[in-house]
Amino acid sequence: MNSHIHTGRITTNNTDEFETVARQVAGEIQLTPKYKNKFNASISVCRLHRIGMAILDLSPMRAIIEPQHDFYCLTIPVVNSCHIKDPITSREYTRNTAHLLYPERELDCECRYIGKLLGATFFVSNLDEIAETILGNTNALQPLKGNNISLTTPSGTALTDRLIHIWGK
Repeated sequence: MNSHIHTGRITTNNTDEFETVARQVAGEIQLTPKYKNKFNASISVCRLHRIGMAILDLSPMRAIIEPQHDFYCLTIPVVNSCHIKDPITSREYTRNTAHLLYPERELDCECRYIGKLLGATFFVSNLDEIAETILGNTNALQPLKGNNISLTTPSGTALTDRLIHIWGK
C-alpha cells in the first residue's frame, strides 16, 4: 500500500481547480459554495493502488459526488460537522461519527461552517484485503447495515487511528 499512483495538493478559491484535484480520489464531484465570493478551500490527496485518501479544509459549501460503481467512500469530519443526505438518511455527522458511502449511491454533503474532513475510498474488489490490513479482520465490515459508523467504539477508534497513521505515512 505504499506505492503512490497520484498525490496532489491545492489551496484555491476556484471550484473548478478544487474539483479537478478531488476527482483523483472521489470521482465526479460538483461543488456549490455557500458564499460565491468567499470560497476558499484546500485539499491534499494521495491515491494508492488500493485506497485513496484526502484531507479537505472547506469553506461552507455543498458537494455532490456522483454515484460510483467500484468503491466505497468513508467521510470523517475532523473539525465541525457536516450534513450528509442519501436515499436512506439525512443527518449530521460530527467528530464522533463517520459516513460510509456505498457504491451506486450519490453523496450529497453540506458543510455549513468552515470544516475539515478526512476522506478515504476503498475499491470494492479489494475490500476484504483492505479490512484485513487496516482493521485486522474482515468480520468488522460484515455488520454494517447502515451508513453511520460510530467513532467512539473501540473498533471506530481503531479505524480512525489507523487511517490517520496511513495518512501520516
